[in-house]
Amino acid sequence: MRLHVVLLFLVYTEGKKKSKENDDLVAPKIDVFPAPFPVPVPFGHIFKDGVGDMPDQKQPLDLLELDLHTPESPAEQEKLLRKVPKTNRLRVIQEPLGYANPRDQYQGFNIWNAEENAEEGVTPSTNTTDDRPKWFHFEAILEHNVKTPRPPVAIQAKKAESPDTKPENASTTDIEELSKDGVRAGYFSSGGFALYKDPETKMVYDYWTTCDQFEKKTRSFHPKDIVDIDWVPFYVWTTRKFAVSIVHRFSYPTKKTVKEYKEAYGPYLNVSVDWESPKLLLKEEVEMLLLAVDRNGLYHGIPRVKMPFNMKFDKNIRLPVITLRIKIEDPYLALMYCEEYYATIMAAPGAEPETDEEKKAEAAVINFKGKGFPISRDLYLEELERKGKAQREKESEETRNIKILHTNFDIERE
Repeated sequence: MRLHVVLLFLVYTEGKKKSKENDDLVAPKIDVFPAPFPVPVPFGHIFKDGVGDMPDQKQPLDLLELDLHTPESPAEQEKLLRKVPKTNRLRVIQEPLGYANPRDQYQGFNIWNAEENAEEGVTPSTNTTDDRPKWFHFEAILEHNVKTPRPPVAIQAKKAESPDTKPENASTTDIEELSKDGVRAGYFSSGGFALYKDPETKMVYDYWTTCDQFEKKTRSFHPKDIVDIDWVPFYVWTTRKFAVSIVHRFSYPTKKTVKEYKEAYGPYLNVSVDWESPKLLLKEEVEMLLLAVDRNGLYHGIPRVKMPFNMKFDKNIRLPVITLRIKIEDPYLALMYCEEYYATIMAAPGAEPETDEEKKAEAAVINFKGKGFPISRDLYLEELERKGKAQREKESEETRNIKILHTNFDIERE
């Protein structure tokens, strides 16, 4: 009986009351950490943002990225890529190929430099003060440059006063400020950007015979009247200071020659030409293929020149086509380059005038307006060119033939 009393007393004194809280509910004040927490909280391989997070890690974009396997070597990367279909391959580039702007490049360099110091264990000193700007403030620099007074640029040499720069002829438009310093006085006319013409040559350019005027009052032109004749120029109209008479010879080109011109220069001409029109081959200082444009002696000329080596790669390069007109003034032959200030009158060998006075008188028959003067052949220069051409042909012929070495001893035969 006493034993039961003792047990009842122990149970009553040592027993605990039943808890009033429900075990199925969330217990309060559990897993609550002070903020900020100095150590990152581990959730497996996912890291919560904190003070001690690793800088080269990032949060996953979604749950699918949790299963990604990062290869540790290029060989392992290629091995993994071979297992994946080509359509589903995603190559991860560790470093960017470039920067969008200089600011990103500057910041990227600072990040790379900090990572290098961290790997090497270098701790930047806190005693040093870096006064360098983190980035250039271009707006402030531009504003400073605009406000900074600067002396005007001095002209090296003062040009002579021209009619366009005199005070009484000065422009009153907004462009007047541009001409005060005299920089454009020698290049542009007043009140606009038209090129200034030298008074000495202004009359020459304004009253030069045009190609249409050159055609008038000409007899019917036929190539058979001028081919296979050595035409010698004796008078020339040009703005050049010096000119030499060079023999012009016209002939009919062969089909092979026309094909060479068409294949070599056809794709690069700046204008379209008719390759089926009548043709002539002009041989003077530079060989030129002439393609007829009309029946009155107008031709398109394609000179035989050495093409640039990058012609096949640059589609913007164009070979200019020369426009010229030929007319017969019996017994002479006149030729004019329509797009150049150049024209000449020629005669057959033995029929050319001898003195300068005779050349001027005979050149007046075509009534050409322009600055001209008589010219003559340079026989010494022609002889040098003839010898040089013969020497080049001889060397070219020797390279095409096989040379046999002659020895002074006999080879014994068994």
